Amino acid sequence: MPKKISIMNVSEEDLSKFCIENNFPKFHASQILNWIYKKYAISFDEMSNIPKDLRVLLDENYFIHNSKIESITEDEYGTRKLLISLYDKKK
Repeated sequence: MPKKISIMNVSEEDLSKFCIENNFPKFHASQILNWIYKKYAISFDEMSNIPKDLRVLLDENYFIHNSKIESITEDEYGTRKLLISLYDKKK
């Protein structure tokens, strides 16, 4: 089984090729990127206008990396500091 790669490292052109190679129209590439960068999707299952078969293929080949706020601290002046975990588990 091939190692999944971050979909955020894939160009629209490469995503279009992926769609075409898997018998889906290339316009889905822009829809997928719209879900990720404008609608902030954290899962391919959220992408309701993308065919289910394509969402399954996306999930088998790619992942969407997200960050998570672990903690927020505030000092006496109101400055906030956030501890954020990245998708690769680094903080």
